[in-house]
Amino acid sequence: MSPTRACVIDTETTGLDPDAGHRVIEIAAVEIIDLRPTGRSIKRRVNPEGVPVQWSSFLVHGIKDDDLATAPLFQDAWPPIAEFIGDSRLIAHNAPFDMRFLSAECLRVGFPDITLAVPVEDSINIAKRLWPGKPVSLDAVCRRLNISTDARSTYHEALVDCELLATAYCRMRVMLDTPRTQGDFLDALLAQTEETDRTPIQIPLLAPQHREPAP
Repeated sequence: MSPTRACVIDTETTGLDPDAGHRVIEIAAVEIIDLRPTGRSIKRRVNPEGVPVQWSSFLVHGIKDDDLATAPLFQDAWPPIAEFIGDSRLIAHNAPFDMRFLSAECLRVGFPDITLAVPVEDSINIAKRLWPGKPVSLDAVCRRLNISTDARSTYHEALVDCELLATAYCRMRVMLDTPRTQGDFLDALLAQTEETDRTPIQIPLLAPQHREPAP
């Protein structure tokens, strides 16, 4: 059986709205094969061509305008990332945010729109099915799955967030696709900590996951 490949992707941006002229300033992607992170990844900073980083965004990722002065433009930073992704499915936490920015950047320079070229999955939807009514931020999901976020500094970083999400996504997908083993899975995987949410979950069986052709 051919392996199923996907890429977790994350962006950092100058602001919140590409329609207002805000730009991508960092992109990272992490490879998953058969629900296992492989360790392969890619990360690029992007020069926003004079668009300033808004203070509210700086407080999230800690990237200053000066940090981007020598970064490549999107048209130079994107091709190796697009090659890394290939035709694999993309996974992002709050995918519409990242996809709107990547789509805008691709269209700005005349590249094919990545959001139309490959399937996109929003991992927030999985978290909502697993824990209805619970917080579903990446931090909240990691706490619930007892995934350490110590690798993250004070700020968010695209590559670190991709690595955290890759681990969280694989664990969530196992829980979602094999609900009959959830109790054993949780007992074996999750440490007994106050932060670990062990609320019982009831999930309907899903149809078998579609497998992509080998790259």
